[in-house]
Amino acid sequence: MNNSTLIFSSIIDKQSQMAEELAADFSNPEDYLQSSKKDGVLARALGRKIISSQTNTQSEDWTFSREVSGKPLALFCGASSGVYISISHSANYIAVAITKAGAIGIDIEHHKDFQNIQPVSELAFGHLEQREVIQKGADRFYEIWTAREAFAKATGRGLEQAANRQDQFPLPLSRGKLCPNTFSEAQSENWYFGIDYPRTSLPCTIAVQVQDCKQRSLEWQQENFI
Repeated sequence: MNNSTLIFSSIIDKQSQMAEELAADFSNPEDYLQSSKKDGVLARALGRKIISSQTNTQSEDWTFSREVSGKPLALFCGASSGVYISISHSANYIAVAITKAGAIGIDIEHHKDFQNIQPVSELAFGHLEQREVIQKGADRFYEIWTAREAFAKATGRGLEQAANRQDQFPLPLSRGKLCPNTFSEAQSENWYFGIDYPRTSLPCTIAVQVQDCKQRSLEWQQENFI
């Protein structure tokens, strides 16, 4: 990876020919032992591909483990520390994000995955976020939901945080770049958030905590195969 402030993400259509080639070229035998599902093997293969290309290393030297919190971690040649990684699945798509900057979360949600957005927002969102959904509709719902999911993945707190009914993202996220969230508690903990739309109905949101408090410029690079 070029520097510690680089965040890299990639999305692939798991039913594409490229997905088959990716699994064949970048999967390890242990991937099939760790995951009995094709999606899990493909996610590891995609992660191994982008990590090796960004770090100028051999893909077979990278393995995957989990922290105590359950968050995934990519390790080089069995080292005790490595690259922060996050994975997301939605419809036919798999997304992976990596960085050395700090804890990271990625979430994608195909718009068809939720049919009734209002009941979900009432159960999971804060009052200001619910008002945003009422006023701006489905696009705003998915922006808030993917931000909550990405943030919860990065912290390791899961659904308890993602659906805590407290306002976290009542303000729009920056598109295509990562910026601090000036509203929530994350403001004081070096968290950065951003959203992009690889496809109109497929928002992709990143949450990353920068360990080096002196770093204030983050670069989000994307390579999508959809």
